[in-house]
Amino acid sequence: MAGGEFSVTVTIDMVAARIKRQGAPVDILLMSEGHGWEIDAFAILKGTPHLAAARAFADWSASDEAIRFYRRGLELDPEDGLRWCELGWLLRSRDPSAAIEAFLQCCQHGDPGANGCYQAGQMAERLGDRDAAIRYYRMSQWEGAL
Repeated sequence: MAGGEFSVTVTIDMVAARIKRQGAPVDILLMSEGHGWEIDAFAILKGTPHLAAARAFADWSASDEAIRFYRRGLELDPEDGLRWCELGWLLRSRDPSAAIEAFLQCCQHGDPGANGCYQAGQMAERLGDRDAAIRYYRMSQWEGAL
């Protein structure tokens, strides 16, 4: 990045390793203490020494600012299926249509297990679009699809 700017992301180490192998100028840093963060699950461990900070981070992780960070990460690596799925999870309750789009991008960009297509089907079903839900379920290779 120009002018000494840098970007920081919280991601799964296998994603960072993949983009580094592809030649991205990234460094991979692994936490030696603290807690991990995965968008579809967040926990604060009992007895954490910084409970207020952990709660603030948990609140932030579902904020508009966090969504902006996910979108920025996708600008850098638009084929990151896992990050698309995580964005879909963030958008589920805020913007169901945008969540469907994110889940479909997840499905189209190497999502392990095609969970993105399945989640897009779940969202379409909630919105009452049965035909789209069936189409997305079929894309997922889910054995329960019609």
